[in-house]
Amino acid sequence: MASFGIVCFRYTNWCLRGDIREKINDVDDRTTDGLQMMKEQLREYVWDTIGSSENKLAGKDNALESMVTTLKEDINELKGELKIFKAVVGNGMLTSKSKQ
Repeated sequence: MASFGIVCFRYTNWCLRGDIREKINDVDDRTTDGLQMMKEQLREYVWDTIGSSENKLAGKDNALESMVTTLKEDINELKGELKIFKAVVGNGMLTSKSKQ
């Protein structure tokens, strides 16, 4: 009878080891699947963030281009006014010299 108990114990122990291996493999598979899903989610998040940043930068680039264009127009307008003032001052000096 004692030997039967040892055989059953050994058989049960072997079965438990098989169940434990199966559970370990199951946990390992779930962990691998979970990590893969997290990796994909992180990849999507990074690409979304890059895309969002790219759109923001493009908007800022357009705003800067508009500001530069406006400043160039203002500079050209001021250059034109400066030419007029120089001409007026030059004519005024000619007039004052001829009166002397």
